Amino acid sequence: MRVESVAKRGWESKASGLVSLLATFKTVESEKEYRQLNLHYGQRLLVKTSLSYVDKFRNPGISTLTEYLERKGYEATGIVKEPASIAPDWRDAYL
Repeated sequence: MRVESVAKRGWESKASGLVSLLATFKTVESEKEYRQLNLHYGQRLLVKTSLSYVDKFRNPGISTLTEYLERKGYEATGIVKEPASIAPDWRDAYL
């Protein structure tokens, strides 16, 4: 995802960069909930997650995922724990 801003505990700041988010289907019900969000490319989202920054230092045995993400230009990764952590079309709700 391309980032426009980041927020934490009432603080928000403009930001830019790419993050890779992983959302897993833990149950059939959660898969159904994710699909009901009807997410599509280019859609603006509000996502509640914690970001981990890609390791910039090279240590022996570093993961190939980190190397791949860095080559692709990603600055951080995150895990979406549940469908309720994603709010599609959230800006429309505040306009």
